[in-house]
Amino acid sequence: SGVGVGSSVAMGFLTFAGYTLVGAGPPAAVFVEFIVSSPFVLLVSLASAFFWVTVWLAIGVGWQAVLWFMGGYKQTSTDNLPAHLSIWPMIAIFMAEEWLRLPVHYHSRKALAALDRRAQQLNHPKLTQLEKLRVFLGIGVGQGIAHMCLLFLNTVVASHQGTYYSQTCPQMPYFLVAAVSASAGFVVLSVAMVVTTVAFDDSFEPGHVLTQPLAASENDAGGVKSARAFFGWLSSLVGRLVAHYFSGPRSRRRWLPLVMHLAFALSSVVNLAPGGCVVSPVFILLVVATSLAIALKCAVAWSEQSRASYDHLR
Repeated sequence: SGVGVGSSVAMGFLTFAGYTLVGAGPPAAVFVEFIVSSPFVLLVSLASAFFWVTVWLAIGVGWQAVLWFMGGYKQTSTDNLPAHLSIWPMIAIFMAEEWLRLPVHYHSRKALAALDRRAQQLNHPKLTQLEKLRVFLGIGVGQGIAHMCLLFLNTVVASHQGTYYSQTCPQMPYFLVAAVSASAGFVVLSVAMVVTTVAFDDSFEPGHVLTQPLAASENDAGGVKSARAFFGWLSSLVGRLVAHYFSGPRSRRRWLPLVMHLAFALSSVVNLAPGGCVVSPVFILLVVATSLAIALKCAVAWSEQSRASYDHLR
């Protein structure tokens, strides 16, 4: 029996480690590569995570109060609530995040402007456009960390006890679906703040950089050349769509981060439908790939335009 218990513990640990790597692996890689190397960006990211966790907790307290009154001061959980009511907390969180995105971005831009003025007074170099984008990426990473901690890490700790399946979708383990959603949500929310920075810059005019395909290399092998051609076509297609979107009224471009977040949210809601956990990861991965392409195109075009303006003034 000792061997059986030891095997059960080992399998439980491997299960927990596997789900954790799927859900927290990509966020950890982004955090180490882009955030940890800069102490200032690290502090900004941690402060952002604390802010969004506080927002979620405040919404949770409000929802618990609603349940309290709805249940005649007795009901304290969503177990007996209809499905259409149990989704309201997520709708409230989505609306709060999008409503707070504007003041967070506004005050962050003011803080960066103050840093530039202080650097000019001390004869220090000001932040470059890419450094500013990195700061806003840190803000988005903090929001993604809050999502991952509250929606995934606090539940995956129970994965060592066994494999759980949802009644509406028994085809995939619950923790695997949660891991994929958490990792994808982290990516979308992180790059959405970068897109917000570009979309709210009224001086930004999308140029040829948005529609430029990836440059091919003569030394590429056949498979690499085919992959580069495919991603070059996809990059050019996304760039043309973004350029067309940005060419419209300036007020329209400010809805792009909300559209990205909404697309991810709707893809996640598919999990609630019967058999939806099989289809949802496909939609989620498409949303993630499109969001990454949009953010990369916007960041490159924004930095190129800023560098061109600087060279012209110099």
